[in-house]
Amino acid sequence: MTMIRSAPKTDAPSDMGSGPGERLRRLHHRRRVLREELLVVLILLVALTATVTVLAMQWLNSGPSTSGASIPRPAYTLSGGPG
Repeated sequence: MTMIRSAPKTDAPSDMGSGPGERLRRLHHRRRVLREELLVVLILLVALTATVTVLAMQWLNSGPSTSGASIPRPAYTLSGGPG
């Protein structure tokens, strides 16, 4: 099995992007991304809850299931025709 190693990140030169200002920007960026991800999870949970609620309401309101014996069938007379 061969291993593929990822290349080192070369987004910014090492002399730029260091210091407290850059760390603060990265911290704000991480917090913003975390808030966005939590918002997406919250929206998905609300959608799942709504879906389960609607399906449960439909299932509960459907009433007793009909069996083959309770389905009305046309009655036939002795002459063979529907009565």
